[in-house]
Amino acid sequence: MISFEELSVIGYSSALLCIVSGLLLYQFRSVLFRVGRSIKQPYLKHLSYRPLIQNQHFVSQWSRADIVAEAAYLGLNIGWLYFKSETLDTAGRRAANLCLGNFLVLFLTPHLNTLTSVLGLQRRTICRLHGSVGVVTALLLTFHIIAAALHAPFPVKIAENKWAVVAAASLGGSVLICAPAIKLRWYEVFLRLHQSLAILSVYGIWVHVPPRRLLPLIHLYMLAGIVVLSMIALGLLVLYRNGTFGYSHPRADILSSRGAVFIRVNLSRPVHVKAGQYINLWICMPSQRFRSLFESHPFVVVSWSDRAVYELDLLIEPRSGFTRDLLRVSKTKVEPYRALFSGPHGNSIPLGNYEVVLMIASGYGIAAQLPYLKQLIHGYNSRKARSRRVHLVWELKTLDLAAATEWVLDNALDEDTLDNGYILQISIYVDHVKKGKKMSPRAMVIKGLPPWLSIFEAEADGKLIRRVQEESSARGNMIVTVSACTAVRQELRAIARNYVHENVTLIELDYQPPRSELDREHVYKPPDPPGRQDSIRGTASHQDAAQRHSKERRLSGSTLVERSGSLRRLPGSTLVEESSSEAK
Repeated sequence: MISFEELSVIGYSSALLCIVSGLLLYQFRSVLFRVGRSIKQPYLKHLSYRPLIQNQHFVSQWSRADIVAEAAYLGLNIGWLYFKSETLDTAGRRAANLCLGNFLVLFLTPHLNTLTSVLGLQRRTICRLHGSVGVVTALLLTFHIIAAALHAPFPVKIAENKWAVVAAASLGGSVLICAPAIKLRWYEVFLRLHQSLAILSVYGIWVHVPPRRLLPLIHLYMLAGIVVLSMIALGLLVLYRNGTFGYSHPRADILSSRGAVFIRVNLSRPVHVKAGQYINLWICMPSQRFRSLFESHPFVVVSWSDRAVYELDLLIEPRSGFTRDLLRVSKTKVEPYRALFSGPHGNSIPLGNYEVVLMIASGYGIAAQLPYLKQLIHGYNSRKARSRRVHLVWELKTLDLAAATEWVLDNALDEDTLDNGYILQISIYVDHVKKGKKMSPRAMVIKGLPPWLSIFEAEADGKLIRRVQEESSARGNMIVTVSACTAVRQELRAIARNYVHENVTLIELDYQPPRSELDREHVYKPPDPPGRQDSIRGTASHQDAAQRHSKERRLSGSTLVERSGSLRRLPGSTLVEESSSEAK
């Protein structure tokens, strides 16, 4: 047993080591930055962009980088478990301490969305980290139970042992219900059950730990302190932002157009939301859906402003459950519903630091791209962004969604007029349309599936950038933001591997559309890396067309449609008429 004096020395030494390490890292930050840049390209090409299993019929969602990270984390726990463990009983006790240490990571915040803003990581990275820590914690607990059972008798009638069984069963159950068949089908039930089992497991461990064991008790006290402090801090922040202290509550105005749901959240206090961030929204409508009292859902904020605002706009795909009820409610004439929200969550990508921005969306993935589009145009007009070329490629099944959101694209085209720069081009690829149509010199509706390789190469060549004479002809850095179906993301990762040495970065945004009919339209074939000259010759037709569009940018930019009205009353337009004719 560690004495208090020994524990104090360990704590002091650890704090001193952290301070010295921080000073050294700050002193040699330039060297570390150069080392990071040198290993970035091989990391992206051989680990991050390359799936674990890849063939024409199956592509794994796990990349090699994911497997390396998982193996390193598991190996670290196994190595620490067996380091100088002379007996099975010693290893079992150490497994219990490691289990409690991992518990601290699992209970950092009441909700994982908070960690996205605090740590600056994407939501799926946080979820995967949480799942990995949970699985390793369950494995360590299983090893501790086996080691304890083999070392001495384990009478279940004793209260401490009985609660140990309850804690183990609760932790195991919380891991098992994370199966996609349960999690995706009954998400709200899964979430509340998962949280309840986690709390029950902690209480069971608290009862099981003997009072004389100092280190486990320290872990438990730290865990309880972290949970209480984080809940108090987040609770006060949510209450403040929702105007509980002397202000009216936020209201949610639910609207719809052509099957798409729009929600305008009127806030009681102004909130600054960065591009790409999302909120967790709770809407009180018990008369329409009683379960709404216990449900909250994350939604991407499609509106953007460079200052704090009182209104947030959301674009939602009605699928099943809560979102399907939102579509039904939007068709009734009712007053705005009372709402609460937490956030904004997530991090924002500085797209303005890149000269070429290729934005790729399929279906409702446009919701993740719209705030970045507004931010880029505003940054270009205010001369705060380096971007000289922005190309939005949108893949759709029909024109219904484009007709419902055309007012946003109109605004972007209207604002992109500084010095006749016209940096924005919009290409909408529609499968079910009679024929392609040129809506304006900078917006086209094209029949068929997008040729991703040709589009990627044309933008990477940098010949579509409009420059003044004194500027260099070499292309600067380029970023590709993706919010698309699974098959499109897989194809783009394979293409991006051949361009990492040309200063091209691929980013998958937080929101990705669920599996839909668009996935079945794409048959993924791993592309062979062709020679650079061959690939350029293979896309000559696309280059010629792109050059024609570049010449046409000297004309005054026109919008997709003449817009008037608001979300409640979308006017008749070219896209709307085209969509209606296709429906007929």
